[in-house]
Amino acid sequence: MLKIFIKFVSAFLVLIGISCSSQQTQTYDPDHRFDVGQVQEDLRQLGNVLKNHPALAYTVSSINRRELISELFNEANEPMTLIEFYYLAGRLTDPLNCGHTYLKLPEPFWEFSRSTLKHLPFKLFFQSRRAYLWKKYSPDSTIALGSEIVSVNGESIEAIIDRFRLVTTSDGPAIYEYAKMNRIYYGLFPGYPEFPEHYDITYMPPGDSSARTASVDARTHADIMEMRNHQFPVNFQYQTYEFEVLDSLSTAVMTIRDFVIFPKVEYEQFLEHSFTVVHEQGISNLIVDVRDNDGGDPAHAAAVLSYLVDREIIYFKRATYQYKAFKRPLRLSRPGFRGNLFVLMDGGCFSTTGHLLSLFKYHKLGVLIGEQSGGSHSCYGCPKSYTLSNTGLSLDCQRCVFVTEVTGFEIGRGVMPNIEVRPVIEDLARGRDTVKRFTLDLIKSKRQSSR
Repeated sequence: MLKIFIKFVSAFLVLIGISCSSQQTQTYDPDHRFDVGQVQEDLRQLGNVLKNHPALAYTVSSINRRELISELFNEANEPMTLIEFYYLAGRLTDPLNCGHTYLKLPEPFWEFSRSTLKHLPFKLFFQSRRAYLWKKYSPDSTIALGSEIVSVNGESIEAIIDRFRLVTTSDGPAIYEYAKMNRIYYGLFPGYPEFPEHYDITYMPPGDSSARTASVDARTHADIMEMRNHQFPVNFQYQTYEFEVLDSLSTAVMTIRDFVIFPKVEYEQFLEHSFTVVHEQGISNLIVDVRDNDGGDPAHAAAVLSYLVDREIIYFKRATYQYKAFKRPLRLSRPGFRGNLFVLMDGGCFSTTGHLLSLFKYHKLGVLIGEQSGGSHSCYGCPKSYTLSNTGLSLDCQRCVFVTEVTGFEIGRGVMPNIEVRPVIEDLARGRDTVKRFTLDLIKSKRQSSR
């Protein structure tokens, strides 16, 4: 229920919940400008929708909001394209600090993007206001993987990242915005709203601080996907959850990429089977990997938790009626795990996954390794969908708050790991998992020191 993204699909390339059917039949004209009356009408409609957002009672004062709306109306004094209005309206959703509330462009734009526009044929890795070449889908590019991208067509990467963040909402920590950017398959939109025939790239090769330049031809969606499929001919079978045993380390690895799970009974059987194997084989170490898990149903997160606690705890301090049972002690599942628990986390952990991490951290259930999470003990939910009358921009406005039964956590700040380990671009470019390798080395060293 709390989930907003489908894993491994760019939040900017897939739209959900568009309610205005008339927009589906329209075609996108990049040169069309909405007149001042239309722009202001949509801006007014958006302001009226957001005035009921629960964040206004937590982090955004009504006075600041009125001042911001007045400022935006003053700027909406001439006709605007869809993309120009998209950025203007993003300044109204951004201060809410709610990663569940974000503007979505209408489907005709994305159809036009896929069928007509040309894009930068790179997948970039964004981190700390920097960007690196992670994958490239261009046979003639001489830029080495792992290179730092300094500027694109004369615009600094910092400015491009700032534009990304303007329409990329989060619950507070910028790291979740970076996680969203890193899910984009290719290109620079919406950080860079132009679609030229060529991209002049200024970059620094790995291990070299001297800036160099290269020109990269833009490519269509079809060309990029063909190259991508050529580079990765084996189809990646997305598995929501996986389990493996590393006998040499007496370690099991449970990976859960999503808490939106169907059918539920198979997931419950997966957990029961996995923890039974751990118990029967006397496995000492368990790695629970929830990196880039955007959330989902709290019941699925609670199901994992029920195998890892040794006493009954309460999941939610505040929740809506359908999760009323989670405000009572959580029933334990058997066989429980009482060995060494390691939890892998990053900025893509959001919503329900943030809740779960807050409970792990508060009850000291294991060692949290990785990066600060994008979500934490509190988030907004209960969405209602709206579509603006003229531009067709849509959003889900949240109407309630979910809070776990913990103390000492700050609203708007993600859960901090016990051991911070950040992905390294050199590892990413070579397909190596920095955080997982660190964790396995840690387990290995602990086993050796105990002998």
